[in-house]
Amino acid sequence: MKQSFFAFPLFIAAIAAGSTQAAAVCMPASELEAGLVDWHNETLASQQSKDTYIWASGIGGSWTLVQYMNSRKHETACVLAHGENWIPNIDENTLASNAIDTKKSKLF
Repeated sequence: MKQSFFAFPLFIAAIAAGSTQAAAVCMPASELEAGLVDWHNETLASQQSKDTYIWASGIGGSWTLVQYMNSRKHETACVLAHGENWIPNIDENTLASNAIDTKKSKLF
């Protein structure tokens, strides 16, 4: 975990300094995930393709687009993009019903 403690701030600095066309930042998947959870309170939010996932801290929070090498039971993960004000791709009726239903733990 100490490696992630030092590697993750460097990863965030690299993403913040780069442009939208910056090269992806890659590291061991377990370290990247620990950083997303510990530093941004992000959880796995949605699957975009076979090996690309969005991690998010909730509606309106931060989000990170992560590509895994090999499979979901990965060894390496790369951050393709990171931003704020994440909005899940769900229709307004689902959003409203989930917001009213307190038994559902998450909206995404």
